[in-house]
Amino acid sequence: MERHCDSSGIEEFDVHPKAFLGFLKVSVILYLASSLLLFFGFLIPAALGYTLAVAITISQFVFICSCSILFTKKEGYNVYGTIEPEERYNNRY
Repeated sequence: MERHCDSSGIEEFDVHPKAFLGFLKVSVILYLASSLLLFFGFLIPAALGYTLAVAITISQFVFICSCSILFTKKEGYNVYGTIEPEERYNNRY
């Protein structure tokens, strides 16, 4: 970008790439475990497991609460360039 822009730069930031859909594995495992508990007659633990699975899913899709601390962190980069005008711009309406 330095060849085509007057100034350019790079900004680093942390990103958790698997955090967006990574909770689905946890929700599915909780749901299946709760189904097994329900099958064997453990009603209260099964209800708690179902409630937790639904709460995790709703918090991700509806309220967009991120559980990104549970997933591995990687570095991301924003690259930007600025092109200044060659002539002074006269703002007339």
